[in-house]
Amino acid sequence: ILSPIEWARICPDLLERVDGYRQQITELMLYNPRRKVLVGLYNEYVRKPAPPGAAVDMLPHVADLATFPPFDDIIKAPKGTSVGAESFQAAFAQLPSLVQGWRDDIEAQLGALVVTPRESVDADSPTPGYTGPKPSDRLKLASAVFSKEGGVIDMFPDVILPFYSHSLFNARCVHTNEETVESITADALGALPWSLTNPHGVPIVQLFTPAADVVRACGLDPRTATREDMDARNARLICKDCPSSPPLQHCRTWKNAV
Repeated sequence: ILSPIEWARICPDLLERVDGYRQQITELMLYNPRRKVLVGLYNEYVRKPAPPGAAVDMLPHVADLATFPPFDDIIKAPKGTSVGAESFQAAFAQLPSLVQGWRDDIEAQLGALVVTPRESVDADSPTPGYTGPKPSDRLKLASAVFSKEGGVIDMFPDVILPFYSHSLFNARCVHTNEETVESITADALGALPWSLTNPHGVPIVQLFTPAADVVRACGLDPRTATREDMDARNARLICKDCPSSPPLQHCRTWKNAV
């Protein structure tokens, strides 16, 4: 029999571990079957024409869909609640507005990354940085170019398209580890929700800062020049490091130069 002092010492850790096991069992036995119902319904949804007035140009992965409040509430309904295909009908009716909010959030995150490097700006230039009603407006800048995993360089909106060409969605893959709630969830949904970082917090989408140098080389201010401005400039650049014969073989537009 444990003494009160011994029990007080081990009790907090024991309760924490028991609560963790309880949460894992809940995820596996209660929530994951409901998530799999959602996966089946979503597979059908994306293969059909969009309902009138519900068309969107980009749909999220089901891993993101499951985090939207109407869907999450159904998945995490109390034990004993009957959850079937019909349970998600009202949530799917809200999908267009939910997707727009999801995309707005992603654009805001990407827009926050767009900060022109100090060394890419003329020191005596008084021009302020580009401003707009929301951070995502920075994505209009020609310097808003991003690097992704595998060395892929993309502009907006291609940066939020899939990392891999065989995937319909831009989502984070994960190796299943049933000791974590996150991995248990990903096991049912096939991926983790969209994020600028991987499961370890390491950035997988970053600003490609050399793009600002290309804009400046074309005679424009990378803090204010939009892609339309650069297209109108219609500049051509030659890579001095690329062997070429004839000399203009490696003449580039600004987008190709980036």
